[in-house]
Order: sequence, then C-alpha cells, then structure tokens
Amino acid sequence: MREKVLLHVTTVVSDLLRRESGSSVEILTASRPDIRVLSAISVVMYGQGEPVAMIAITVQNHAPLAVFLMGVQIELEDGQHLFVQFDSATRQPNGRRRLESGDSFDFHVHMDDVRRAVEPESLRRVVVRDAVGRIYHSDEENFKQQIRILSQT
Repeated sequence: MREKVLLHVTTVVSDLLRRESGSSVEILTASRPDIRVLSAISVVMYGQGEPVAMIAITVQNHAPLAVFLMGVQIELEDGQHLFVQFDSATRQPNGRRRLESGDSFDFHVHMDDVRRAVEPESLRRVVVRDAVGRIYHSDEENFKQQIRILSQT
C-alpha cells in the first residue's frame, strides 16, 4: 500500500509541475533494488535417512521496499535458463513471490534434479528476475566451484 501511495504522489506532483512549467518534466524511476543472490553447499537431513548435499540458494532483499520476484532459475553457459519447479528439500513450488524489505528466502536444488535436465558443467550461475524484468545473479565462480564439488559426490 505504501508503494502505491508513493507512486500516486509522484504522479500527481509530476503532473502539477508539468502543467505549471508548460513543458515536459522527466520522471525519474527508482534506483535498482539491492537484491542479493547467494549460493552455498548445504547438507539436508531427511528424517532418519542419510544426509544429502544440495545447492542452497539464498535471495536477500536489502532494498527499503518490497520486491516481486518471478522465481529462481539457473543460467546455462549458452544463455538458456533451467527452471527447477520445486525446492528439492521442502517441495515448495518455485514461482512468483513478494520479498519484503529485510527479508530473504532459501531455495534448494539437488544435483540429481539438475542431471536429469542438463550436464552440470553447463551451469553458469543462479539468476532471479523481478516482475519488471530486472535480473539479479549469484557470483559465477563461486557457483561453478560448488557445482564441481557436488558433481564429485
């Protein structure tokens, strides 16, 4: 609601300035939100079963406003994206979500899920797109190193 009020006030003020000056006034958009995408190797325990190593992807919102995200994907070397439909640890669906200021979420990917779709060597980095098309991504070298380690298991 706060975002809608700020957008409305900005629009009204811009229209008033445009009418008063008789010329067009450039409307500036907000700066790019500070969204951070991290990846790490995580060990997940399933009840009494064996521990399972996975990639844990963390998306953090350091921006002062909420951001609408369209889901976690893995970018391939050829520029295509691999969409993993469900979190491998929690089975929660991967998709659109509102990420509040100061909040984060984790998403887990099991290497067996990746291997069913592509060769692990073709993975480049994690990407997250927001609702207006801005792309945020993880550190490429760090992610590739984690994939190399998990590919050996």
